[in-house]
Amino acid sequence: MKYMPLRNFDIVDAALNFENDGVIIEGGCDLFTCKATKDDKKLEFKLENELDEEYQRSLRLAVAFAQSETVRRSSRNSRHSHPVPPNLARASPFGPLSVRANRRKFGYMLSTLNACHPDHDFFKAPKPYEFSKERTLDDVVNAFDDKILGAHGMQFQSGIQTPGGSFLWGIKMWRIIDSEMDIENCDIYSWNPKENPLDDFEPSFWSLHYFFHNKSKKRVTYLHARALKTCYDWGPDVYNTSSGYFADCDSTDNDSGEASPIRIQEEGIGETFVDVELLEDIIKRSRSIPPLTADASDSHSDVDNHWI
Repeated sequence: MKYMPLRNFDIVDAALNFENDGVIIEGGCDLFTCKATKDDKKLEFKLENELDEEYQRSLRLAVAFAQSETVRRSSRNSRHSHPVPPNLARASPFGPLSVRANRRKFGYMLSTLNACHPDHDFFKAPKPYEFSKERTLDDVVNAFDDKILGAHGMQFQSGIQTPGGSFLWGIKMWRIIDSEMDIENCDIYSWNPKENPLDDFEPSFWSLHYFFHNKSKKRVTYLHARALKTCYDWGPDVYNTSSGYFADCDSTDNDSGEASPIRIQEEGIGETFVDVELLEDIIKRSRSIPPLTADASDSHSDVDNHWI
């Protein structure tokens, strides 16, 4: 597969990256050709091996279940505690994976994810059951519009140009995608992982991942967006050292309702506890200090030193 940079798609990208009311939306629209390269053939071979291994694991697990009377008697509980992976030789959202064309289509989705999220290897332990084939284009458009326009808070009419010069999400964006993909004639798939690997470092409120595959055009377009909570735009990163994630920007203690100190990780300093209200007061004071001049530099050299 090969990435196709398109100027019109830059407009779509811009409409999928914004911040509003404490929420950051990150998204993109990426188009790839389905013409196989040497790397694609290697990945196809890797996918076949991975699927075969997964299938063999499924069979072994199924045999173990069939031979266990205890499991049979407690099948209701075991279905929840020990889910059996589906038989990969049977139907998948792409059709039976025993058919090469269906495996190749599945490979297109994984290759696209790898290209757009290079920190992850989606060919490792592939999970076709995490994908779904969408019934109608209208369902996809409505679901995507609801999330993106809802995140905007409907501050502007969708699709019009903002005072800053960028376009908001709307019908114009769908027309741009349609001009390259003929989306009414596309097979549309969604990716809905139970545990999204993209949330490893930045947990999201929600995420959307759609793939438009046009067989006749030999193209795949990946349309995606996710919502993240923004932290204060001043000072060092607020970091939760116990979990490894950015701390919740709401520093209010859940039990007492009072503001509680937050932990700040600074390079060369280590972990420091800072009172949020105190830090906000420092910021306000610093903004009120007039800029230093050559004559006044000495007189202001010790301003607010007691805060340091």
